[in-house]
Amino acid sequence: VKNSAMASRTTPRRLRLGAANLLLAAAALAVVFVVAEIALRVGYHFENLGTVIRFDSHLGWSLIPGSSVHSVDDVRGLDYTIRVNRWGMRERDFEWEKADGVRRVVFTGDSFAFGVGVEQDRRLSDFVGRALGDGYEVINAAVCGWGTDQELIQYQRTVRRLKPDVVVLTVCMSNDVLNNMLDHLYLGSTPKPWFVLTDSLELRNGDIPSPEIAGHHRLRNVLRRSRFLVFVKRRLDLLRDRPAGVAAADPEHPGYRVADRHTHSHWSVFERQPDEEMEQAWEVTEAILERLAGECRRDGADLIVLAFPLELEVDDAWRSRMLDRTG
Repeated sequence: VKNSAMASRTTPRRLRLGAANLLLAAAALAVVFVVAEIALRVGYHFENLGTVIRFDSHLGWSLIPGSSVHSVDDVRGLDYTIRVNRWGMRERDFEWEKADGVRRVVFTGDSFAFGVGVEQDRRLSDFVGRALGDGYEVINAAVCGWGTDQELIQYQRTVRRLKPDVVVLTVCMSNDVLNNMLDHLYLGSTPKPWFVLTDSLELRNGDIPSPEIAGHHRLRNVLRRSRFLVFVKRRLDLLRDRPAGVAAADPEHPGYRVADRHTHSHWSVFERQPDEEMEQAWEVTEAILERLAGECRRDGADLIVLAFPLELEVDDAWRSRMLDRTG
């Protein structure tokens, strides 16, 4: 009986001590988190375009009209500002209706045309606008991360209503072909529309349900505001995306990672013997360009496809080395 009484008095005491230890551990973790968050906000700046990006049921994502962000990326040495006009474009404000006697040139594309990493007046479209001078109006409607499929849909829904005389489509082979085979953003969970080629080009995922209906999406958006959590996630992503037993990067060209033979990457488009899925991605990309060219002609616009060369496309030594490593 005596032992039972002692045990009954000891158990609550142990429970109180256990609870106190848990609270102490939680408080310590909270302090570590706060200190790490403060330190990273001072010393770690990552490129974050989230404040100018919104969900779009037709395109996957688009720019928020009237938004702006000052983006800094310490790793890549980027420091620039993005300002979005009332039409949802990273462009100066302009009147929707084209002025009489003015020829309108509209650029569309992904991050190359959008100008990730540079100020707005340093983009290709802005140089072209200054070179053309009076009598021409150059508009940049590009959105970072898009594939050629999204750019075709954008033309059908928006760009053609601008009544352009010339449409300039920028293409980057190393990612656009891959983007066109995916129903989501590469290395991300954001859904997007895409096309399949049957008897004709057919749209899939053309009406994307809003992610806002799910609470975890809202929570994720809140968590993205934490510099510490973003830092941890990016380090985990690097480990996750590294194929087992393969070096993380070419030391001379850190943008290149050797892809697993069973995993598509931006470099899969350069394989000597592409698999069936990649071959279909090429065919879909060609069909998208043909569709866009045909629609531009019917609208009375000229289409210019501008391919940005990569280093491996102009540097013989590096191209040979990369092709040897990709089979």
